[in-house]
Amino acid sequence: VDPGEFDVIAFGGAGPAHIVELVEEFNVRSVIIPTTPGLASAAGLLVTDMTADHVRTRIMGPDDLDVDAANAIFAELENEGVAKLRAEGIPDASISMERQIDARFQGQSHNLSVPAPQGALTLEDLVRAQQDFRDRYAEHYGVRQPNPVQLVNFRARIIGQVPKLILSRSAPVGGGSDRALK
Repeated sequence: VDPGEFDVIAFGGAGPAHIVELVEEFNVRSVIIPTTPGLASAAGLLVTDMTADHVRTRIMGPDDLDVDAANAIFAELENEGVAKLRAEGIPDASISMERQIDARFQGQSHNLSVPAPQGALTLEDLVRAQQDFRDRYAEHYGVRQPNPVQLVNFRARIIGQVPKLILSRSAPVGGGSDRALK
């Protein structure tokens, strides 16, 4: 890959000040400098949805799956996350949730996460999480294990959608570099 075949974007507080040496070194022919190069990170923060990630450990083996405990854990995690986002001014209509359960084979220490459904869980949902883990493990490691599966961590991600910035386009400016000197 020849870097000279690409356009380079100079951003950050000092990006435009240091871009010249870089483009000379790699024979880059085109440099793009945004109107406000030092604001890229701040703008990113303004358009990124807020999240509250919560996790609770409760180990459940195949013979002691506790649906009531799983539902109580998810309710508690989701209530904590929603309260945090509400405190930040996120309206309920802009809040969504995702659930995951970390599982592992009994006697192993590494977990894999599998999605969990919203709403009240049933015993079938917890059994399905064990099977989803088996499938994911086989997909990930190429081995299908017969060992018992433990559910380990219950995870809730609460997402608060924020209004997105609407950026206007600037017309390209041509001409000599003299106009850029200050």
